[in-house]
Amino acid sequence: MNKRVIIFLTILAVSIVAFAQRGLKVDRFFNEPTISSQGVTYLTANGKQLDEWNGLISLYRSLKVTGNQQLVNEIERAIKADGTQALTRTVHMNEGLITYGFYVLPANGKINRYLITTAGTNEETGEITLNLYYIEGKVSPEKFDSILKS
Repeated sequence: MNKRVIIFLTILAVSIVAFAQRGLKVDRFFNEPTISSQGVTYLTANGKQLDEWNGLISLYRSLKVTGNQQLVNEIERAIKADGTQALTRTVHMNEGLITYGFYVLPANGKINRYLITTAGTNEETGEITLNLYYIEGKVSPEKFDSILKS
């Protein structure tokens, strides 16, 4: 294959991933400097990395934040703001903290988009751990919800 075509396709693939959650308040947390902050674990998967989903999921991004209360608070505010545009949502809270949130966001063309969050407090240390997931693909909200509950 021509080198220019390969370079173009690579740039296109990276651009699609970079713009996946554009327009969401949580978008900024999936980039520097957040992903290299203390207490943050970041994971992203797309393309062949998600083959086990048989094309139902095309992009997976996650953040885990532990022991960084300021960042947890910022992400919580962003999740709540993005939640206002969700088509449906299931939210469980404890003492003002979203312990579970499942948000079905408006589709991007034929691609469905989901925002999921979980959080809890370590009883020994008092540190809050927040997990944030952004997922998109062809999987329907009903199918995705059943996958989460299984």
